[in-house]
Amino acid sequence: MRDPLHLKILVPDEVRAALERDPRLLVPVGTCEQHGPHLPLGCDTILVERLADDLSAEFRILRAPTVEYGVNTVTKRPYPGNATVRRKTLHRWMNELLGSWEQAGVESFIILTAHGHDPRGSARATGAAPAAPCHQRDRGPWGVRPSRPGRRASGCIR
Repeated sequence: MRDPLHLKILVPDEVRAALERDPRLLVPVGTCEQHGPHLPLGCDTILVERLADDLSAEFRILRAPTVEYGVNTVTKRPYPGNATVRRKTLHRWMNELLGSWEQAGVESFIILTAHGHDPRGSARATGAAPAAPCHQRDRGPWGVRPSRPGRRASGCIR
């Protein structure tokens, strides 16, 4: 299998060539939260990064750097190391990123999450670029499935 096309290590001419072949961008969105005493805090992020790498390598799609933090569940007791952002914060952050990438030539986004408690929570919190289609996929315990297929930016709160 070939290496994934990591946006952060490519030079502009390589990015341009990749977007001419396939104008999509994989955007993995992770979380940093507890999953009991036996799993690392970043297991959702680790899963979604692996999925993004595999898809990028297999289909030669550009892969954005991972958004490391997402919207976490509320717990009755605090766990050391948990980190969360509000849905509004994640929504604004993603709107800024997607809008910027769209201006740079990306025509479609595939947002990947792996948040098992509310697998669509992080994806729903994300917006979309002004004109490009935004396809969101969750990697939950039952495999990859669409959360809001083909959602277009016109339905997003900006």
